[in-house]
Amino acid sequence: MLWTKFLVHGEERVINGSSSGIFDLYLDKVDENWARDLHSLDYVVISVAHWFFRQVYLHRGSNVVACVYCNEANVTDRGVAFALRMAFRAAFSQINHCNKCKSIVTLLRTFSPSHFEHGSWNTGGSCNRTSPYNDQKISFGANEWEIRSMQVEEIERAEKRGKKGKSFVDI
Repeated sequence: MLWTKFLVHGEERVINGSSSGIFDLYLDKVDENWARDLHSLDYVVISVAHWFFRQVYLHRGSNVVACVYCNEANVTDRGVAFALRMAFRAAFSQINHCNKCKSIVTLLRTFSPSHFEHGSWNTGGSCNRTSPYNDQKISFGANEWEIRSMQVEEIERAEKRGKKGKSFVDI
């Protein structure tokens, strides 16, 4: 199993020797923790989103091009969906242009909305569900729907641009 927080290269800012929870993401460089072994895989399952719900600064090269949850006059907060879109594009491009990859199926597990009751996952909330919601009970909020829609758009984009032996599926 390969694991990455952001799909792209990310570095946490250290302030006074302590982790800050603030990350710099480099949109033009994928995270080598997963990319270096891509050629040896037949299937890739991508399930990422929740790490983007924190303060991040998005870079192209050495330039900060946007942020998420920042409050700075000279940096535009483009939101979680934008940051995710750019990370997915980088990852899907890496997969599509992997010359050492013979045949690879990429499965994208679309965004899973928060499903904890009586608090968040880290404040005592719990998930008491024993089966998935049916279509009538699903209630996507505006942000959740925006993220899921963006993911579907990006997987379809990657599929259209796909090279021989590469396929992409939304699950």
